[in-house]
Amino acid sequence: MPEIITSFVQRSFTTPNVDVTQDMINALEGISQDGQAVFIFGEGEFFISGLVPINCNVRIIGSGCKSSKITILEGDIFDQYDDYFIGCFGTPSTRINVEISNIEISTQDHSTMWWNGVEKHLIKITFANHVKIHNIISRCSNAVCTNIDMRVCSNISVTGCELVNYNNSQAGGILWMRHDTRNVQITNNRIVKYGNDEMIAFWLPSQNYDQNQLTPAPGVKENILIADNDIVYEKPEWATDIIAGVQISLFNDYNPNNPDVDVVKIKFSNFSFVNNRIIINAPITNLIGITFGANDTHDRIVISNNSVTCTDRSSAQNSHFTMFSITDKSGCKAPVIVEDNVISSAATTIDQNGYSSRTLLQLTNSSIIASGNIYSGIGAGGNVRGCHLAA
Repeated sequence: MPEIITSFVQRSFTTPNVDVTQDMINALEGISQDGQAVFIFGEGEFFISGLVPINCNVRIIGSGCKSSKITILEGDIFDQYDDYFIGCFGTPSTRINVEISNIEISTQDHSTMWWNGVEKHLIKITFANHVKIHNIISRCSNAVCTNIDMRVCSNISVTGCELVNYNNSQAGGILWMRHDTRNVQITNNRIVKYGNDEMIAFWLPSQNYDQNQLTPAPGVKENILIADNDIVYEKPEWATDIIAGVQISLFNDYNPNNPDVDVVKIKFSNFSFVNNRIIINAPITNLIGITFGANDTHDRIVISNNSVTCTDRSSAQNSHFTMFSITDKSGCKAPVIVEDNVISSAATTIDQNGYSSRTLLQLTNSSIIASGNIYSGIGAGGNVRGCHLAA
């Protein structure tokens, strides 16, 4: 049965170099939760300087990601709940559909750190049945900010995009999917990161982060495909030195001291990270981290056919790097499959300044099937189960 649109508005922006924040807000007046808004941007640069809350189905469409651009200005310092610029909000009873395509949405060029202590999201989406993000550019630099944050969203397609986050700080990622997340395809993108926090994360927060009252509850993360992407971790010339943490993660984020930890159960099913091309050109502690909680279940978790290149810039003094880390507190017997990955490294393992170590696969209470993985580089030689180490 087709979805019924009860109210509709379309607004076109054709005059560039103007702040469209209030015009977008005004256009949404009188639009119901199950209505639809369409914003069409012509060629040129447009500005957003504050919150644009969109409480209905929405399409934000440009004339091309290299010709239509929304530039996010620093704006006022908002409080912890006003943590977005473009916000697309459904409700548990009225889920929305969101499309953002053929446009650039990026922070304005600047030199000082933005939003330190009041982390922002360029795009924030909650309670969506369908999310289509195609052929966009999104760049965020020198800011405590995440490009795209999705909470309780399903049927997500992110493809053909260039997503860059040089947060140069301790917080801010690129694609974050929280709470229930089903049917995701992240394919054929260029994803570039520098700074702490994950570039891609599927997780369930251990507390209520916003006014939508997303409280601890059992959930599902299933049918997730991350494939055929070019993924780069690199330090821009202007950035400070940071040894960042894990960059790609799948986990249940409940604190052991949380009183709800015993009743929260997450089902992780059919997660595939395949055929991606990865370059690590600055120090991090962990590429992929997977953690299953005590009450979780999981099946068909696959990491395969990826190529990973670690350059000589990927190691640092007194640092430890783990390629794939898997922790399983659940007692579930389903193995994680790690196969046919090709890893090459020019990173040093011991240098004159201090000890630096490299681990391919770190397991904690985990069951895996590892086969056909090839590692070559400094310090290689010998064999371990599921890996061939080529000197």
